[in-house]
Amino acid sequence: FLFLTLLQIEYPVSVIAVVGLYRTGKSFLLNRILLEQSDGFQVGPTVNPCTKGLWLWNRVMKTQDKDGNTVNYLIIDTEGIGALDTNSQHDSIIFSLALLLSSYFVYNSVGSIDEGALNNLSLVVNLTKHIHVRSSAQGGEDDGADFAQYFPSFMWLVRDFTLQLVNHDGQPFSAKEYLERALQPVPGFTEQIEAKNRIRRMLTHFFPDRDCFTMVRPVTDESLLQRLSQTPSDQLRPEFREQMLTLRKTIVSCAKPKKMNGTELDGVALVNLAYAYTMSINTGSVPSIQNAWSYICESKCQQALNDAISSYDKQSKEMIANELPLSMEDLEHKHRAMEKQSWALFQKHAIGSDTENFKHQLEDKIRELHRLLQNENSARGRDRAKEILEKLYKDVDAKVQSDEFSAFEEFESERKTVRSKYLEEVDDARFLPLLTQ
Repeated sequence: FLFLTLLQIEYPVSVIAVVGLYRTGKSFLLNRILLEQSDGFQVGPTVNPCTKGLWLWNRVMKTQDKDGNTVNYLIIDTEGIGALDTNSQHDSIIFSLALLLSSYFVYNSVGSIDEGALNNLSLVVNLTKHIHVRSSAQGGEDDGADFAQYFPSFMWLVRDFTLQLVNHDGQPFSAKEYLERALQPVPGFTEQIEAKNRIRRMLTHFFPDRDCFTMVRPVTDESLLQRLSQTPSDQLRPEFREQMLTLRKTIVSCAKPKKMNGTELDGVALVNLAYAYTMSINTGSVPSIQNAWSYICESKCQQALNDAISSYDKQSKEMIANELPLSMEDLEHKHRAMEKQSWALFQKHAIGSDTENFKHQLEDKIRELHRLLQNENSARGRDRAKEILEKLYKDVDAKVQSDEFSAFEEFESERKTVRSKYLEEVDDARFLPLLTQ
């Protein structure tokens, strides 16, 4: 059902993914804030993680942005990082796949952005091991700028936040500035400091479009924390409810459609993108963004080619069934209109720069279908012309058979009358030879 739903998405969509340590309330966040309901993605009160792998909500969500435009988005929930039954390799794959598929990436953590929180994001240091921009055949090393053009917008969501965002003079500053301050390099030259700064550098290079949002604890009653998913909204702290509304507005207004190389992706392209990445991972290869893009382009171009050919072929069959025969001029006029429509369909859906091979295939196929149409039209026209001639000549032929003509001039007069009527009804030079047969 979900696969078919995705294939039917013919418009660009944002893909919002939430990632974070296990048992930090990611699924609760998605249900209450983005789905606006108490249930949806599974949540639980124990130390055992509820989500395994990546889970995609089974329908496209819609809302309005600040300008009143419709925002379409898909939601991905992910398995928590650092679960007891997983390892760092597994965590890196989950993190990487969520990054590669999303256009808006929410990193969910609890407490504050301190060294411990930054250290929990240390797997970004190894992203270049788990994701390549170029294919291995292209060679060369990827840098932060290479990744940044393909990576999503990044939001660090800090839950159960209790600190006051003020500077030394007591002046307030924003959550985004809080994040930027936390990402400032730590002074010093030791190995440990370099490791800390490497995480900071990676985050700033990989995610130039970044933001931060802080939220208070949803309830003050500790007993309610274990059953938050069943807790009615009116029992949540008013400040938390207000922050939920603000966060939702922020996410949906900032979540841009998923793009690759400047091209917005529809449902089919997203399915192909997920397939290309997961196939690479499942076969032990490192996912390559350029390889995935090439796969998407080839799949989209092939589909565009099939749709364009189908469009011409369908109209051609309808014409054969209902309109033929036509004059050569009318047939060519309809052919040009059908051809134009097919090319427009191809151009609309084909993506990428390497489309020449598909264009040649479309040219060849349209030429072949056009030739078949011309042949069928000629055959139909000839049959119709023959039928008209036989009908017109029937009386003349009967008189010849019964020897009713008293003189050749009388026969010639009627023959010319038949010829004149034939030329009126069959205005096509191709079938003039029938008159001499």
